[in-house]
Amino acid sequence: MKNAIVLLILLVVSISCKSDDSSNAQPLGKWRLYSKTASGMVPVPNPTTVFEENIYFNFETELTVSGNSTGKFYLKDGTYPYTEKYDSYLDSEVVEIGSFPYMKYHIGDTLVLSIAYMDGETLKLVKP
Repeated sequence: MKNAIVLLILLVVSISCKSDDSSNAQPLGKWRLYSKTASGMVPVPNPTTVFEENIYFNFETELTVSGNSTGKFYLKDGTYPYTEKYDSYLDSEVVEIGSFPYMKYHIGDTLVLSIAYMDGETLKLVKP
């Protein structure tokens, strides 16, 4: 009986460890790159050539986000086998997941998305 209990505990611990595997990145939503212009939000035809301040994302395919300590972030489309690279210095960058915008910033190697909203031309973060 004791052996059965020990095996059950080991099984539960092993399942818990597997489900806590941080290497299995969860899709955040769907994305498309937009540029904020005087005439409104314009889809960017070739995101790899765009390095301007007012960049917005609107998710349209599955996405995985990762970063490193140099401030470069890699947005990997879950549908297509390529990775786009963007600089984190774009201060007005906003990520929209569903109808919720998120401000993107990083702490060390970790990309953090904070819930935010637009108040006119100002992005305001929602306090946790």
